[in-house]
Amino acid sequence: MKFLGACIFVCGVGCGGTLLVDNDAATRPVGSDGSIDAPAVDAGRQTDAGNPWKTCKTTDECTTAGVTCCGVCGLPTIKDVTGVNKSSLSAYSKSLCSGGERCPECASMINPNLLAECEASSCEAFDLAQSKYSTCKTDADCHVDHTACCSCSTEDLVAVNVTFQGYVYASDPTCALKDCVGCEPPGRYRAVCGSTGHCGLVIGLGG
Repeated sequence: MKFLGACIFVCGVGCGGTLLVDNDAATRPVGSDGSIDAPAVDAGRQTDAGNPWKTCKTTDECTTAGVTCCGVCGLPTIKDVTGVNKSSLSAYSKSLCSGGERCPECASMINPNLLAECEASSCEAFDLAQSKYSTCKTDADCHVDHTACCSCSTEDLVAVNVTFQGYVYASDPTCALKDCVGCEPPGRYRAVCGSTGHCGLVIGLGG
């Protein structure tokens, strides 16, 4: 088993074909094309408005943070995070940890689909793979993108529709002014539209 960011590769005979990267792959149906369907739109939105650490005016003020002091082992899901104002992140973290915690020694993974945006003056976490930014009708509606502006990393690759660019610009207002030439996703990644109407990320395993 080979790990790359939030992606888990399971190698079969010859390691041929493709594998869809999905947060809850073990519990979702696999289509005839090998894709794993995502749940209904915005089913993964985590809201707890009223939290004093969450107040915001714009999306670029928001980030995600764990809901416990130690976080989780493995790949976090929407239930493991909340939206927090970046300026309150340190104070929020201190509110969770008394200083005497003994956190388990385990590997944690990055889930690039867990993001936050300012909604009704509150930073709210959401699962991109279950959001309006990944809805689709055909494969043509989907493309591979980075969650961070001008990123060249493979750890923040996601499958989205064209509206996601608006989120990227909202989370980084300087993005529209930047030249991102040379930061395109690697060719072995592609996006497909699942039968439930959400884009999914497919990785070529060679062969």
